[in-house]
Amino acid sequence: MSEQIIVVDERLGRLVVIGLAVSATALIAMVIGPSRDWIERVDDSWLDLMVDVEVGALLGLAHVFAFAGRFYVLVPLRLGVLGWLARRRDWLRAGLWIIVTQIGDLSIFALKVLFDRDRPPVGLTSHSNAAFPSGHSASAAIMGVAIVLLFTSPGVRRRAGLLGAGGYLVAMALSRTYLRVHWLSDVIAGVVIGATITLAFIWLARRRPRLVSSLTEATLGWLPRSVERRRARAGG
Repeated sequence: MSEQIIVVDERLGRLVVIGLAVSATALIAMVIGPSRDWIERVDDSWLDLMVDVEVGALLGLAHVFAFAGRFYVLVPLRLGVLGWLARRRDWLRAGLWIIVTQIGDLSIFALKVLFDRDRPPVGLTSHSNAAFPSGHSASAAIMGVAIVLLFTSPGVRRRAGLLGAGGYLVAMALSRTYLRVHWLSDVIAGVVIGATITLAFIWLARRRPRLVSSLTEATLGWLPRSVERRRARAGG
C-alpha cells in the first residue's frame, strides 16, 4: 500500500497536546461536583439566551444545519470522499479518512453512553440519544479538519480552508443550541474532541507512517485489491 506524504505544519504536535489536555479537562469537569454545577449554570444562561433571541429565519437556518449533520447526508458524503480517493489510489488518505470518521463516531457514542446527559427540556426537534457530547458538532469537526489537513498543504489555501471549516463548525455548534437540543457545553466538547481525534491521527500519520499504514491496511486492505481487479478486468 502506497505511503503518500501527509503535509502538516510542525505545530500540529502542540495542537494535539493542547486538544488532548482540553478534552480531558472537559470530561473531568463534567463529573466533579463544583465544576459541573458551574457548567450547568452557564448552560442554563445560554439556553435562556437562545430562547430570548429566537427568530423564525434563524430557526429555519438551524434546521438546515441539523439536516446537514444527519446520517443520510454524512454517509453519502463520506462514501463520496472515499470513492474519489480510491479512484486516485490514494490509500493512505483513504484509510485515514475511514479511521478518523469511524473512531470519532465510536468515541462520541461511547461518551454519550457513559455520561448519559439529558438534553434541554425545550428542544425544537426530537432525539433519542444522550446530549453530551454533541454528535453533530463532533462530526462537523472531524470531517472539516480532516478535509482541510488531508487535501491541502501549509499556506494560503490551508489557512483559507481552516477559516472556512472554523466558520462552519461555529455555525453548526450554535445551531444545535439554537434548536435547544444541546447545551452549550455539549457542542464545545463535541468540537474539541472531534477535532482532537482527527489532529491526533494525522499527526501520527506524519510521525509514524508505517504504523498508520498498518492500520490502513487492516482497515482498508480489501479496497485496493478490489479496485485493481476491476481495473484489470476493464483492461482485459
